[in-house]
Amino acid sequence: MIGTGVQLAASTVFLMLFACFGFLSPANRGALMQAMLFIFVFMGMVGGYTSARFFRLFKGTRWKQNSLFTAMVFPGMVFAIFFMLNLMIWGQKSSGAVPFGTLFALLCMWFLISTPLVILGACEILGKSSP
Repeated sequence: MIGTGVQLAASTVFLMLFACFGFLSPANRGALMQAMLFIFVFMGMVGGYTSARFFRLFKGTRWKQNSLFTAMVFPGMVFAIFFMLNLMIWGQKSSGAVPFGTLFALLCMWFLISTPLVILGACEILGKSSP
């Protein structure tokens, strides 16, 4: 949870900096949420590094399991809740539901970008070149 918390905090700081410097226009609806999602995904390396750093500090031995937990637990819970709520909105036939293609793109970003970055960040602190 520490790694994910640092990842979220770093994402928030970068998002605020981008917003303060005028890169995110309030006129573009949804730009803030989209930017936060992209920044969170790419901050996976920071989360993995922090998680592995604390894991090593407490003399943990299963660094691969720790890295996967960092990459999967919090985003998995958030995605599951979001998906369930979206299913309810789909059931009501609302136009506000997120399309399946967008959900698939989110899953691809999570598994193909964020998870490898978390593992790469964990490898950096452990001095390994690959998992």
